[in-house]
Amino acid sequence: MTKTNQTERRAAGIDVGSEQLFVAVGPGSVRVFSSFTASLIQLKDYLLEQKVTTVAMEATGVYWLPAYEVLEEAGLEVYVVNAAHARNLPARKTDMKDCQWLAELHTKQMLNSGFLPPTAIRELRDYTRLRQDHIEMGSPHILHIQKALDQMNIKIHEVLSDITGVSGQRMVQAIIDGVRNRELLLALCDVQVLKHKRQRMLDALEGRWKPSQVFALRQAYENWLHYQKQIAACDQQIAEVLERLAPLPSALESAAEPKAKTKSKRLHKNAPTIRNLNQLMVRITGGHDLSQLPCLTSYSIMQIIAEVGTDMTCWKYAKHFFEISACYGRCTRDDEQATHYVLELPYVAVPVMTGECIQCIFLEGHG
Repeated sequence: MTKTNQTERRAAGIDVGSEQLFVAVGPGSVRVFSSFTASLIQLKDYLLEQKVTTVAMEATGVYWLPAYEVLEEAGLEVYVVNAAHARNLPARKTDMKDCQWLAELHTKQMLNSGFLPPTAIRELRDYTRLRQDHIEMGSPHILHIQKALDQMNIKIHEVLSDITGVSGQRMVQAIIDGVRNRELLLALCDVQVLKHKRQRMLDALEGRWKPSQVFALRQAYENWLHYQKQIAACDQQIAEVLERLAPLPSALESAAEPKAKTKSKRLHKNAPTIRNLNQLMVRITGGHDLSQLPCLTSYSIMQIIAEVGTDMTCWKYAKHFFEISACYGRCTRDDEQATHYVLELPYVAVPVMTGECIQCIFLEGHG
């Protein structure tokens, strides 16, 4: 959305709460609206009637999101500001309400809006964050699986690097189903396990079978499987959003469709199961293969795009990019190797080449 022309500028401030929204237009009186959807529509109509062109509100939890979306759809310029910045400015009158103070500061253009990606990127971000929540909620159940096995002195997770791998899942499911013969359980392992760890695994499968711990093992494994199903459902939704962000080229353009310049890097555990993910990332970024950068895979690229989008014109320079990204997480710089940064978005820590590299690659396709 373009910035409001100074001659047309009329500002309002909104103090957002879980149940009520306090609204002030310029230095005027305060009106109160409930947080129900019908009241938000009334709020929008009121602001339009008052010829308001720009609105400032504090980022209070997630309560600001519904109001922001309603006002954004109405074509209003909406600033979402850091509450601490507004409160730290001097010259506030003691009897002035928060919304009136926001309106006054916004009228004088003393507030900076936080970065908010476009609607489609916000939808992608919702799915990727929910997916990460499922990963984190499923992880404790892996520990519960190992705990149940330890109490029966079954040490397969000491031999296998990952109990949730193919071999581990086969044996856990067989134990739950009542298989107790070590040779039968061993036969479920991958050929590489049989080749290099056969005797160790055979020894690890000798234990004391306790009905209570087999029951605990069943519940832990079923809980973990539940979250894997939830993650798979998120992958489907993410794939649909990515397809919308990167529509298929027409028949005439298909021959010139951008291709990944390098072989796709191997995706590690917890990566989404999305067909042609790397090619989707190439199309979304205007034909540029960001996986050529060190330490970046199509999965980490997707996570970054889900947080900041692809429009690098939002930032004046590389340092600004990382300063704004710090709103989502923490941005640090390696003093010994100043050409690299570590960008830590929510739930993701990705070593990234300099911001200049990312900006140049994006901007080349959006210039």
